[in-house]
Amino acid sequence: MKRGKLVWAAALAVTSSAILWSQVITASIEGTVLDPAGAAVPNAKLDAVDTSTGLEVHTTGAADGRYSFPSLPPGGPYTITVQANGFSIERRAGITLLVNQALRLDFSLKIGTASETVQVTGAAPLVESTTASMGQVVTSQNIVDLPLNQRNTYSLVFLAPRRAGRREFHLQQR
Repeated sequence: MKRGKLVWAAALAVTSSAILWSQVITASIEGTVLDPAGAAVPNAKLDAVDTSTGLEVHTTGAADGRYSFPSLPPGGPYTITVQANGFSIERRAGITLLVNQALRLDFSLKIGTASETVQVTGAAPLVESTTASMGQVVTSQNIVDLPLNQRNTYSLVFLAPRRAGRREFHLQQR
């Protein structure tokens, strides 16, 4: 009897940890640093700064020009700065990250000195090109604007695109 309970407890612990492991609450930025000819810029220094909180994350690009900021808190706006010897500093500002977003952000550096800075301000691309997953952030304003019939919070699922199912929910009475 005790052995059976122990087996069930172990199975529950393994299942629970797998479910908790799959809950991602961070975002990531990855990309490539290239020169004007399209060749990789090795060992570029990259900084990601969340201008609202002051959080700074630093990384160095690989020999093939690839870089990654794997676990950034969602939000922002972020400013990404790229520096490499023999190239102007490039800075992109106004990047907002969503939960579980994998943003691809490539840089093409211009030849120059480190005293020259190229400032690019703009939003992140709307197409998710690094994963096949789809997601939707439901803001508090979306919730306030939505008439929740029968006060069923499951109807918030239908705010996301490509969701199908019954739009009404009925409670079974016994």
